[in-house]
Amino acid sequence: MTSGDIPHKSIKASSEKDGHPARHGRLGGDSYWCSKEEGTSYIQIHLPRKYKITAVGIHFKSKYNIRVIMLKAQVLNQWIDFHQQTPPYSGGVERIAPRRPCIAQSLRIRVIKKEPISICLRAEVYGCEIPRGCIMQGSAVFVKHSSGYQKGFVRDIYPSINLLEVFSSGQYGVPRADVILDEKPSAHELANGTLVLGKDVNSPGLIREGRLVQRGNVLCTIKTNDKEWDSSLDDVRVVKESEFCPS
Repeated sequence: MTSGDIPHKSIKASSEKDGHPARHGRLGGDSYWCSKEEGTSYIQIHLPRKYKITAVGIHFKSKYNIRVIMLKAQVLNQWIDFHQQTPPYSGGVERIAPRRPCIAQSLRIRVIKKEPISICLRAEVYGCEIPRGCIMQGSAVFVKHSSGYQKGFVRDIYPSINLLEVFSSGQYGVPRADVILDEKPSAHELANGTLVLGKDVNSPGLIREGRLVQRGNVLCTIKTNDKEWDSSLDDVRVVKESEFCPS
């Protein structure tokens, strides 16, 4: 936000006081975003693309009577909590780092107060490129069902029991072995005979599993139960169990 790479229109808030709009909530600026008097306030940042969110920085104008600070990420059309904590206050920039980072393009810093008051703050978002080959909150995945696979997004992970919560047509608790990362494979991963997923070009919406027979520049031929079918190369994913990303 400090760099100016995020345009003003991508910074929104639950409310604004005159002269202190959401766009003033950039860390390093000479002003602040200020909410109206309300019990819960948030500043929302829409990033240019998805990133692995590792922390946020918050600078409050003064000390406020705050109950908790929550970090929320948008997954599909829902906002999920991926971190909350009692707010520190040092008078400087407070760095809030979630125990488990999350993949997101839209992020909310939500401040829950002990009473309806106005708050003023500046914020920054810290993150990095999305890691390849591992699953974390916000990862795009395919979930195995009896009739095939369904696209979804990871809401939460439970590494100790190898389970995930996934948003697809609903919310599911599924074993890690039944979740395939939605990640385009490199060319060397697509050798003939590799177990893959693809979208059958003759059955729109159907995601199937099979062995790769031939990889072309546009289409791939896949065999399932001795029957061959075609999928766009862009829709092919390698079937393999992915590890959870390290925190």
